[in-house]
Amino acid sequence: MESEIQLVEKSLVGIILQKPQTIAEIQQMVADEDFSDFRAAKVYREALAAFRSGGTFDLVIAAASMPKHAVWLAEAHDVIPINYREYASKINNEARCRRIKEGALKVSKSSGDQADDLLRELSALHRSEQRSTGKTGVISDVATRTFELIEKNRARGKMHGVRTGFDFLDDAFVRYVPGHMWLVTGFTSAGKTTMAIEMLSRVNKARVMVVSTEMTEEQLVARMVSRETGLHNQKVLSGMLEPEEYDTVLAVMARIKEQSMAVVDDRRELQEIEGIVMQQAMAGGVDVVFLDYVQQIRCKGVPRKEWGAEAADRIQELAKRARTCIVCFSQVSNQVGRGEVEQLEGKGAGEWAACADVGVRLRRDLKKDKYLLGFDMQKGRHYGTLQKDLTFMANFTRISE
Repeated sequence: MESEIQLVEKSLVGIILQKPQTIAEIQQMVADEDFSDFRAAKVYREALAAFRSGGTFDLVIAAASMPKHAVWLAEAHDVIPINYREYASKINNEARCRRIKEGALKVSKSSGDQADDLLRELSALHRSEQRSTGKTGVISDVATRTFELIEKNRARGKMHGVRTGFDFLDDAFVRYVPGHMWLVTGFTSAGKTTMAIEMLSRVNKARVMVVSTEMTEEQLVARMVSRETGLHNQKVLSGMLEPEEYDTVLAVMARIKEQSMAVVDDRRELQEIEGIVMQQAMAGGVDVVFLDYVQQIRCKGVPRKEWGAEAADRIQELAKRARTCIVCFSQVSNQVGRGEVEQLEGKGAGEWAACADVGVRLRRDLKKDKYLLGFDMQKGRHYGTLQKDLTFMANFTRISE
């Protein structure tokens, strides 16, 4: 008869078989040695290997690898694919308790007069716990890691993070820093998408991912071409170009192809977005992720009214896990829209502004000057705040300082 923890492990295996992309988050919570059932550990290892290599993994593949345990796999596959975080947490906690018990047993068997041996056993137990939980909070360790980062940046001759490409931000030492989340807000037609294209186009020699919940990948590339050529993106897509325009578009396309950039336009579920970002991070790393825009994100298993809060918390955590900077584009909140408040707020939940390390509000006054775009950095957790008037150029396809 299977124990309670074995049933939990079996349930988690079932979720992995049904939704392999969940391994992106699960692998941050458990390791293969945490499983007490060797079958669960084997499935986990193979699913993780497939995920890291960009391959596929499902029940058929698992059964082919473990033919003697096909019935067990089929039973696992019948589980309802929810609560995987709870299952992973239980497995991790159970594994920690198991290691503590094993360590305590070793200590209890040590002779009372063998103080040195006892201390070594306690030290080994402590190190085992450190390995199971990741970083320690001991200030000497933290200081050592910080100094290593300083030395690394000193040797490279540049600051930590990726330059934005905007002089007014770079001069203020504002960077796309790994583990940070940005929030860029604005009214409808304020220029959020144009700003997104401008920001991702200015990032130089960095690994970039664009997750578009609104535009198709072709539309996004057409907007990038428009920025370089001044041609309307619909004209670019139509192909109705003069010979000189056509040659210019070809030249711009050639430069775009050389960029280290991935474009994703078919992900709406937050879990899927987490999976694709983690896969990119594990495959070779990603420096900056642009997410346009967050109101389109759906969160399965969460009430609709809580989608915004759930997405904000998890995207902030995703930036830390993937060691990347995630720049989120959002509409302003209803309160800001009605003029009731002036502070930074994204539509859907106050958590967007609370979670952001950098918060920007884009401002436009069409009656005053339709070409003027106000860049108001209302929140800079590590930088302070600043304002800058930018200008739309070339038929609103490009933004200039």
